[in-house]
Amino acid sequence: MFNGEYEHSLDDKGRLIVPKAFRDDFAQGLYVTRGIEGCVWIFTLPVWRNISEALNSSLLTSTSARRLDRILYTGMEQGLDRQGRVLLPQYLREHAGIAPSEQVTVLGVKNRLEVWNRELWREHSSRLISDLGDDLDVGLAQVGI
Repeated sequence: MFNGEYEHSLDDKGRLIVPKAFRDDFAQGLYVTRGIEGCVWIFTLPVWRNISEALNSSLLTSTSARRLDRILYTGMEQGLDRQGRVLLPQYLREHAGIAPSEQVTVLGVKNRLEVWNRELWREHSSRLISDLGDDLDVGLAQVGI
């Protein structure tokens, strides 16, 4: 399980240094793809394979399933380089509004890392609690908080 919030920057080639606390989790490789809400998702390969198996059972006739397939399956498998970096291809950086050499926020969220344009994350996170409203009360009650 991933958690935490980290500030990093991409190098001029669009590579991100994965936070040191997470590097061992990606020893078997990783899958990087478009995320929902304008970020990039990074999964360990075992987690990605589980997600892919679940997606394979979705109906071909389901419009929402086909749309999700088109979002997630446009990613790519990779490994970390010797410095613990992962390449964020240009099309994924464009999806997330991230330029090379730009500051990003890396979030650990359950089974994935999310990579955000830092300013977009600040705007998004400032709205999270207020946007949840009553849903937050229900969700907190379900987990005993």
